[in-house]
Amino acid sequence: MSVNDPEEDVVVTLLSNKDFKDWVLNPSGDRDFYWQNWIKSNPDKLPALNKARELVLQLKFKEDHLIPQEVDQLLSDIISDKASARAGKIVSFRRHTYTRWIKIAASFLLILSSSIYLYRYVATAFKTEIVFKKVQTRKGQRLRIDLPDGSVAFLNAGSTLTFPEAFSDTLRSVALTGEAFFEVVKNPEKPFVVKTADIQTRVLGTSFNVRSFESDSATAVSLVTGKVRVAPEHPSREKQEHVLAPGERLVYRQTDHTFEKATFEIADITGWKDGVLVFSDTDFAATIQRLEQWYGVEITVQHPPSKDWHVNGHFENEPLSEVLASIQFVYDINYNIKDSNVVLICN
Repeated sequence: MSVNDPEEDVVVTLLSNKDFKDWVLNPSGDRDFYWQNWIKSNPDKLPALNKARELVLQLKFKEDHLIPQEVDQLLSDIISDKASARAGKIVSFRRHTYTRWIKIAASFLLILSSSIYLYRYVATAFKTEIVFKKVQTRKGQRLRIDLPDGSVAFLNAGSTLTFPEAFSDTLRSVALTGEAFFEVVKNPEKPFVVKTADIQTRVLGTSFNVRSFESDSATAVSLVTGKVRVAPEHPSREKQEHVLAPGERLVYRQTDHTFEKATFEIADITGWKDGVLVFSDTDFAATIQRLEQWYGVEITVQHPPSKDWHVNGHFENEPLSEVLASIQFVYDINYNIKDSNVVLICN
Protein backbone atom coordinates (compact mmCIF):
# COMPACT_ATOMS: atom_id res chain seq x y z
CA MET A 1 0.00 0.00 0.00
CA SER A 2 1.29 3.44 -0.81
CA VAL A 3 1.04 6.31 1.64
CA ASN A 4 -1.37 8.14 -0.64
CA ASP A 5 -3.96 5.34 -0.84
CA PRO A 6 -7.50 6.59 -0.13
CA GLU A 7 -8.80 5.49 3.24
CA GLU A 8 -11.44 3.20 1.75
CA ASP A 9 -8.79 1.31 -0.23
CA VAL A 10 -6.79 0.75 2.95
CA VAL A 11 -9.94 -0.53 4.68
CA VAL A 12 -10.60 -2.91 1.79
CA THR A 13 -7.02 -4.19 1.85
CA LEU A 14 -7.14 -4.83 5.59
CA LEU A 15 -10.50 -6.57 5.42
CA SER A 16 -9.14 -8.81 2.68
CA ASN A 17 -6.23 -9.80 4.92
CA LYS A 18 -6.99 -12.97 6.91
CA ASP A 19 -4.12 -12.27 9.32
CA PHE A 20 -5.66 -8.88 10.12
CA LYS A 21 -9.05 -10.42 10.89
CA ASP A 22 -7.40 -13.11 13.04
CA TRP A 23 -5.47 -10.42 14.94
CA VAL A 24 -8.62 -8.42 15.65
CA LEU A 25 -10.51 -11.46 16.92
CA ASN A 26 -7.56 -13.05 18.76
CA PRO A 27 -4.63 -10.64 19.37
CA SER A 28 -2.00 -13.18 20.44
CA GLY A 29 1.64 -12.30 21.16
CA ASP A 30 3.42 -12.71 17.82
CA ARG A 31 0.41 -11.59 15.80
CA ASP A 32 -0.05 -8.52 17.98
CA PHE A 33 3.66 -7.70 17.76
CA TYR A 34 3.43 -7.62 13.95
CA TRP A 35 0.36 -5.39 13.79
CA GLN A 36 1.57 -2.99 16.49
CA ASN A 37 4.74 -2.50 14.45
CA TRP A 38 2.62 -2.04 11.33
CA ILE A 39 0.73 0.75 13.11
CA LYS A 40 3.99 2.43 14.16
CA SER A 41 5.23 2.26 10.56
CA ASN A 42 1.93 3.51 9.12
CA PRO A 43 0.54 6.08 11.59
CA ASP A 44 -1.39 7.83 8.80
CA LYS A 45 -3.38 4.63 8.23
CA LEU A 46 -4.52 4.29 11.86
CA PRO A 47 -8.02 5.77 11.18
CA ALA A 48 -8.55 3.23 8.40
CA LEU A 49 -7.28 0.40 10.61
CA ASN A 50 -9.61 1.41 13.43
CA LYS A 51 -12.55 1.51 11.02
CA ALA A 52 -11.73 -1.94 9.65
CA ARG A 53 -11.17 -3.29 13.17
CA GLU A 54 -14.52 -1.96 14.39
CA LEU A 55 -16.31 -3.52 11.43
CA VAL A 56 -14.78 -6.94 12.08
CA LEU A 57 -15.78 -6.74 15.75
CA GLN A 58 -19.32 -5.61 15.02
CA LEU A 59 -20.00 -8.21 12.36
CA LYS A 60 -19.97 -11.18 14.71
CA PHE A 61 -23.42 -12.58 14.23
CA LYS A 62 -25.00 -15.76 12.91
CA GLU A 63 -24.44 -16.21 9.16
CA ASP A 64 -26.82 -17.79 6.68
CA HIS A 65 -24.33 -19.30 4.27
CA LEU A 66 -24.90 -19.41 0.55
CA ILE A 67 -23.97 -22.38 -1.57
CA PRO A 68 -20.59 -21.95 -3.33
CA GLN A 69 -22.16 -21.26 -6.74
CA GLU A 70 -24.24 -18.43 -5.30
CA VAL A 71 -21.20 -16.97 -3.57
CA ASP A 72 -19.19 -16.94 -6.78
CA GLN A 73 -22.00 -15.34 -8.76
CA LEU A 74 -22.74 -12.79 -6.04
CA LEU A 75 -19.12 -11.71 -5.78
CA SER A 76 -18.87 -11.47 -9.54
CA ASP A 77 -21.93 -9.25 -9.64
CA ILE A 78 -20.63 -7.04 -6.84
CA ILE A 79 -17.23 -6.48 -8.37
CA SER A 80 -18.75 -5.70 -11.78
CA ASP A 81 -21.15 -3.17 -10.20
CA LYS A 82 -24.18 -5.32 -11.08
CA ALA A 83 -25.15 -6.41 -7.59
CA SER A 84 -28.05 -4.00 -7.37
CA ALA A 85 -29.74 -5.84 -10.24
CA ARG A 86 -30.20 -8.96 -8.13
CA ALA A 87 -33.65 -8.02 -6.86
CA GLY A 88 -34.51 -9.16 -3.35
CA LYS A 89 -30.93 -10.18 -2.52
CA ILE A 90 -28.87 -7.00 -2.30
CA VAL A 91 -29.85 -3.73 -0.70
CA SER A 92 -28.96 -0.99 -3.17
CA PHE A 93 -26.54 1.75 -2.14
CA ARG A 94 -27.16 5.39 -2.76
CA ARG A 95 -25.28 6.33 -5.90
CA HIS A 96 -22.56 8.43 -4.27
CA THR A 97 -21.76 5.75 -1.67
CA TYR A 98 -22.10 2.68 -3.91
CA THR A 99 -18.82 3.03 -5.81
CA ARG A 100 -16.88 3.96 -2.71
CA TRP A 101 -17.90 1.02 -0.54
CA ILE A 102 -18.73 -1.78 -2.97
CA LYS A 103 -15.29 -3.37 -2.63
CA ILE A 104 -15.62 -3.31 1.16
CA ALA A 105 -18.83 -5.32 0.95
CA ALA A 106 -17.10 -7.77 -1.37
CA SER A 107 -14.22 -8.12 1.09
CA PHE A 108 -16.60 -8.96 3.92
CA LEU A 109 -18.35 -11.54 1.79
CA LEU A 110 -15.03 -13.19 1.06
CA ILE A 111 -13.79 -13.08 4.66
CA LEU A 112 -16.93 -14.18 6.47
CA SER A 113 -18.14 -16.88 4.07
CA SER A 114 -20.73 -14.50 2.58
CA SER A 115 -24.35 -14.06 3.50
CA ILE A 116 -27.17 -11.94 2.17
CA TYR A 117 -27.91 -10.66 5.66
CA LEU A 118 -24.27 -9.67 6.13
CA TYR A 119 -24.22 -7.67 2.94
CA ARG A 120 -27.42 -5.87 3.87
CA TYR A 121 -25.84 -5.00 7.22
CA VAL A 122 -22.74 -3.51 5.61
CA ALA A 123 -24.75 -1.66 2.96
CA THR A 124 -26.94 -0.08 5.61
CA ALA A 125 -24.06 0.69 7.98
CA PHE A 126 -22.25 2.89 5.50
CA LYS A 127 -25.27 5.01 4.65
CA THR A 128 -24.96 6.65 8.07
CA GLU A 129 -21.72 8.11 9.36
CA ILE A 130 -20.99 7.44 13.02
CA VAL A 131 -20.98 10.71 14.97
CA PHE A 132 -18.95 10.89 18.17
CA LYS A 133 -19.32 13.18 21.16
CA LYS A 134 -16.28 14.37 23.08
CA VAL A 135 -16.83 15.74 26.59
CA GLN A 136 -13.92 17.44 28.36
CA THR A 137 -13.73 18.83 31.88
CA ARG A 138 -11.34 21.56 32.89
CA LYS A 139 -9.50 21.61 36.19
CA GLY A 140 -11.91 22.20 39.05
CA GLN A 141 -14.90 20.91 37.04
CA ARG A 142 -16.81 17.64 37.39
CA LEU A 143 -19.71 16.53 35.19
CA ARG A 144 -22.46 13.93 35.04
CA ILE A 145 -22.93 12.52 31.52
CA ASP A 146 -26.01 10.60 30.40
CA LEU A 147 -24.92 8.02 27.81
CA PRO A 148 -27.08 6.89 24.84
CA ASP A 149 -28.13 3.60 26.47
CA GLY A 150 -29.23 5.16 29.77
CA SER A 151 -25.94 4.47 31.55
CA VAL A 152 -24.36 7.32 33.50
CA ALA A 153 -20.75 8.51 33.63
CA PHE A 154 -19.40 10.92 36.25
CA LEU A 155 -16.35 12.66 34.77
CA ASN A 156 -13.67 13.97 37.10
CA ALA A 157 -11.75 17.20 36.57
CA GLY A 158 -9.20 17.34 33.76
CA SER A 159 -10.70 14.33 31.98
CA THR A 160 -12.04 13.46 28.52
CA LEU A 161 -14.75 10.96 27.55
CA THR A 162 -15.49 10.10 23.92
CA PHE A 163 -18.51 8.06 22.83
CA PRO A 164 -20.86 7.69 19.82
CA GLU A 165 -24.21 9.50 19.70
CA ALA A 166 -25.76 6.04 19.32
CA PHE A 167 -24.13 2.76 20.32
CA SER A 168 -23.90 -0.08 17.79
CA ASP A 169 -26.17 -3.13 17.88
CA THR A 170 -23.47 -5.30 19.44
CA LEU A 171 -21.22 -3.09 21.57
CA ARG A 172 -21.28 -0.03 23.84
CA SER A 173 -17.77 1.41 23.63
CA VAL A 174 -16.35 4.61 25.17
CA ALA A 175 -12.82 6.02 25.40
CA LEU A 176 -11.47 7.67 28.55
CA THR A 177 -8.52 9.84 29.43
CA GLY A 178 -8.53 10.86 33.07
CA GLU A 179 -11.00 9.54 35.64
CA ALA A 180 -14.66 8.54 35.53
CA PHE A 181 -17.17 6.56 37.55
CA PHE A 182 -19.65 4.52 35.51
CA GLU A 183 -23.11 3.23 36.39
CA VAL A 184 -23.87 0.86 33.53
CA VAL A 185 -27.34 -0.32 32.52
CA LYS A 186 -27.37 -4.11 32.28
CA ASN A 187 -27.60 -5.54 28.77
CA PRO A 188 -26.21 -9.08 28.31
CA GLU A 189 -26.51 -8.78 24.53
CA LYS A 190 -24.44 -5.62 24.32
CA PRO A 191 -21.28 -5.43 26.48
CA PHE A 192 -20.08 -2.05 27.75
CA VAL A 193 -16.37 -1.38 27.15
CA VAL A 194 -14.21 1.42 28.55
CA LYS A 195 -10.95 1.90 26.65
CA THR A 196 -7.94 3.77 28.01
CA ALA A 197 -4.44 4.06 26.58
CA ASP A 198 -3.34 0.86 28.34
CA ILE A 199 -6.33 -1.34 29.18
CA GLN A 200 -9.92 -2.05 28.31
CA THR A 201 -12.62 -2.90 30.83
CA ARG A 202 -15.62 -4.97 29.69
CA VAL A 203 -18.88 -5.24 31.65
CA LEU A 204 -22.52 -6.18 31.16
CA GLY A 205 -24.05 -4.06 33.91
CA THR A 206 -22.25 -2.72 36.97
CA SER A 207 -20.74 0.32 38.70
CA PHE A 208 -17.01 0.94 38.73
CA ASN A 209 -14.30 3.60 38.67
CA VAL A 210 -11.53 3.98 36.09
CA ARG A 211 -8.54 6.27 36.59
CA SER A 212 -6.08 6.78 33.73
CA PHE A 213 -4.54 10.26 33.66
CA GLU A 214 -1.68 10.85 31.24
CA SER A 215 0.40 12.14 34.16
CA ASP A 216 -0.13 8.94 36.16
CA SER A 217 2.28 6.02 35.96
CA ALA A 218 -0.55 3.52 36.42
CA THR A 219 -4.13 2.86 35.36
CA ALA A 220 -6.61 1.62 37.97
CA VAL A 221 -10.03 -0.05 37.77
CA SER A 222 -12.05 -0.24 41.00
CA LEU A 223 -15.25 -2.30 41.10
CA VAL A 224 -18.18 -1.31 43.34
CA THR A 225 -20.95 -3.64 42.12
CA GLY A 226 -21.29 -6.42 39.54
CA LYS A 227 -18.34 -7.95 37.73
CA VAL A 228 -15.83 -6.64 35.19
CA ARG A 229 -13.16 -8.14 32.97
CA VAL A 230 -9.98 -6.15 32.44
CA ALA A 231 -7.42 -6.82 29.71
CA PRO A 232 -4.45 -4.94 28.23
CA GLU A 233 -5.39 -2.72 25.30
CA HIS A 234 -2.32 -4.15 23.53
CA PRO A 235 -2.01 -7.75 24.77
CA SER A 236 1.40 -9.29 25.38
CA ARG A 237 2.53 -12.63 26.71
CA GLU A 238 1.25 -11.66 30.17
CA LYS A 239 -2.08 -12.96 31.41
CA GLN A 240 -4.64 -11.56 29.00
CA GLU A 241 -7.64 -11.02 31.27
CA HIS A 242 -8.40 -10.31 34.92
CA VAL A 243 -11.83 -10.65 36.53
CA LEU A 244 -12.75 -8.37 39.45
CA ALA A 245 -15.31 -8.90 42.21
CA PRO A 246 -16.95 -6.03 44.15
CA GLY A 247 -14.47 -4.29 46.43
CA GLU A 248 -11.46 -5.28 44.31
CA ARG A 249 -9.11 -2.89 42.54
CA LEU A 250 -6.76 -3.72 39.68
CA VAL A 251 -3.75 -1.51 38.98
CA TYR A 252 -1.85 -1.72 35.69
CA ARG A 253 1.66 -0.31 35.94
CA GLN A 254 2.91 1.20 32.70
CA THR A 255 6.59 0.98 33.61
CA ASP A 256 6.80 -2.82 33.73
CA HIS A 257 3.40 -3.76 32.22
CA THR A 258 2.29 -5.67 35.31
CA PHE A 259 -1.04 -5.98 37.13
CA GLU A 260 -1.63 -5.82 40.87
CA LYS A 261 -4.96 -6.68 42.53
CA ALA A 262 -6.01 -5.45 45.97
CA THR A 263 -9.06 -4.47 48.01
CA PHE A 264 -10.08 -0.84 48.54
CA GLU A 265 -12.34 1.45 50.56
CA ILE A 266 -15.16 2.61 48.30
CA ALA A 267 -15.28 6.12 49.78
CA ASP A 268 -11.54 6.59 49.14
CA ILE A 269 -11.86 5.82 45.43
CA THR A 270 -15.31 7.11 44.47
CA GLY A 271 -15.77 9.97 46.94
CA TRP A 272 -14.72 12.52 44.32
CA LYS A 273 -18.00 12.14 42.41
CA ASP A 274 -19.89 13.22 45.54
CA GLY A 275 -17.72 16.27 46.14
CA VAL A 276 -15.34 14.61 48.62
CA LEU A 277 -11.63 15.28 48.19
CA VAL A 278 -9.77 12.25 49.55
CA PHE A 279 -6.15 11.89 50.60
CA SER A 280 -4.91 8.46 51.63
CA ASP A 281 -1.23 8.41 52.56
CA THR A 282 -0.69 10.82 49.64
CA ASP A 283 2.85 12.05 49.01
CA PHE A 284 3.84 15.68 48.41
CA ALA A 285 3.87 15.66 44.61
CA ALA A 286 0.53 13.85 44.36
CA THR A 287 -1.01 16.22 46.94
CA ILE A 288 -0.03 19.28 44.91
CA GLN A 289 -1.28 17.69 41.70
CA ARG A 290 -4.62 16.73 43.27
CA LEU A 291 -5.17 20.20 44.73
CA GLU A 292 -4.47 21.82 41.36
CA GLN A 293 -6.85 19.47 39.60
CA TRP A 294 -9.62 19.67 42.22
CA TYR A 295 -9.66 23.46 42.63
CA GLY A 296 -8.49 24.53 39.18
CA VAL A 297 -5.50 26.47 40.50
CA GLU A 298 -1.78 26.72 39.77
CA ILE A 299 0.45 26.08 42.79
CA THR A 300 3.97 27.47 42.86
CA VAL A 301 6.16 25.68 45.40
CA GLN A 302 8.93 27.60 47.09
CA HIS A 303 11.38 25.59 49.16
CA PRO A 304 10.07 21.99 48.76
CA PRO A 305 9.76 19.95 51.98
CA SER A 306 12.89 18.34 53.38
CA LYS A 307 11.02 15.05 53.80
CA ASP A 308 8.08 13.61 51.91
CA TRP A 309 4.46 14.04 52.97
CA HIS A 310 1.90 11.41 53.91
CA VAL A 311 -1.40 13.28 53.79
CA ASN A 312 -4.65 11.70 54.98
CA GLY A 313 -8.13 13.16 55.20
CA HIS A 314 -11.59 13.57 53.65
CA PHE A 315 -12.74 17.08 52.74
CA GLU A 316 -16.37 17.38 51.69
CA ASN A 317 -17.05 20.52 49.63
CA GLU A 318 -14.35 22.39 51.55
CA PRO A 319 -12.62 25.50 50.11
CA LEU A 320 -8.92 25.31 49.30
CA SER A 321 -8.03 27.54 52.24
CA GLU A 322 -9.54 25.03 54.69
CA VAL A 323 -7.65 22.13 53.14
CA LEU A 324 -4.33 23.99 53.27
CA ALA A 325 -5.02 25.04 56.85
CA SER A 326 -5.54 21.38 57.78
CA ILE A 327 -2.28 20.41 56.11
CA GLN A 328 -0.58 23.26 57.98
CA PHE A 329 -1.46 21.58 61.30
CA VAL A 330 0.73 18.63 60.34
CA TYR A 331 3.42 20.16 58.13
CA ASP A 332 5.25 23.44 58.59
CA ILE A 333 4.00 25.43 55.61
CA ASN A 334 2.89 28.93 54.69
CA TYR A 335 0.69 29.75 51.73
CA ASN A 336 -0.82 32.66 49.86
CA ILE A 337 -3.94 32.34 47.69
CA LYS A 338 -4.70 34.99 45.08
CA ASP A 339 -7.44 34.13 42.61
CA SER A 340 -6.30 30.95 40.85
CA ASN A 341 -2.65 31.29 41.86
CA VAL A 342 -1.25 29.77 45.03
CA VAL A 343 2.23 30.16 46.48
CA LEU A 344 3.24 27.39 48.89
CA ILE A 345 6.29 27.74 51.12
CA CYS A 346 7.62 24.73 53.03
CA ASN A 347 9.65 25.76 56.07
